[in-house]
Amino acid sequence: MREEYEYQQNIHLFLKGDLPPEYRMKRKTLTGQILMLLMMLLISSSKASENLECYSDCLDVITCVWNTSSVEDRFHITPTTNCSLHSRYNDYLKDQTPQSNLEPLGSSQLKLRKGTVTFTKEALTLGSPTAELYVRCEHMTDPVEAILDFYPPSNVKLYPPNKPVVEGANVTWDHNSLQSMCIDRVKYEVQWCLLENSWEKHQVANREEEHCELPEETLILGRQYVVRVRSIPASEPRFWSEWSPVTQWTATVGIQPLPEGSSYMVLDVFTNLTSIAVLVAVAVFLLAFSCILRYRRSFFRIIKCPYVPTPGKYFDDLFSDHGGDFKSWLGPICES
Repeated sequence: MREEYEYQQNIHLFLKGDLPPEYRMKRKTLTGQILMLLMMLLISSSKASENLECYSDCLDVITCVWNTSSVEDRFHITPTTNCSLHSRYNDYLKDQTPQSNLEPLGSSQLKLRKGTVTFTKEALTLGSPTAELYVRCEHMTDPVEAILDFYPPSNVKLYPPNKPVVEGANVTWDHNSLQSMCIDRVKYEVQWCLLENSWEKHQVANREEEHCELPEETLILGRQYVVRVRSIPASEPRFWSEWSPVTQWTATVGIQPLPEGSSYMVLDVFTNLTSIAVLVAVAVFLLAFSCILRYRRSFFRIIKCPYVPTPGKYFDDLFSDHGGDFKSWLGPICES
């Protein structure tokens, strides 16, 4: 009875926090171990989330892309290792556990695998707010990756909008009918360009409405263009949808095109002007070079053979009659 009483007293003191020193030390040690364990779990779960990226239509489909780069060595996973995506979701009636194989995205992206799990119709809008997602591989008992609290409304990838319609400079489209009620607002991105150009040289417009007025100054009358649209949730924009089907049309508005062949004429004129400019530049360079050479020759000639002037041509009789004798040439000087 006494031992039972002491045990109950210790439990009471533990709950109150009023423990003897030896028990306080044990409690601190246990608390530290629990905190360390929780930290390790958080770190491991964050790493798993980095490798496993998932999105949903917020209706009945969840798709995940798994990057195997950082786990291949740790789990000995090769491109031929069979792995699959598993899920668990409670629709308030039962647990749904669909699964699918994780297949490479392509021959050039073997480290990226994709899998899609499908639940009953619109189950993700009616049941539990979160789902559990796991990656399992053959010959392994435990999951390789896991997301334990996947929240579909925060990870929505919409279906692409319908094919746009063009009238003049006005482009309209409809959002896909497969859109969840958990999406209240949608943003759209519109791209258009000349038919012969690549999408890298496109024009862009962002809209929240399902229509867009293209600037007429960006269109050339009579030229052929293409346009496409994609969408993203406005409240939590994480994943863009795929592009809509492309619409091709001939511009009935816009600036007047250049006359036929004028572009070639402009090109010829530009080419001729460029050639003339090059010839003039070469001529100026040669002329300048010639002047520099001539100047340098004259300069060195002056230094090498300096000219000494002589007064002979001004005093002919000094040299012819007096032989250059200046005193004789002056004659006798009267002394005072």
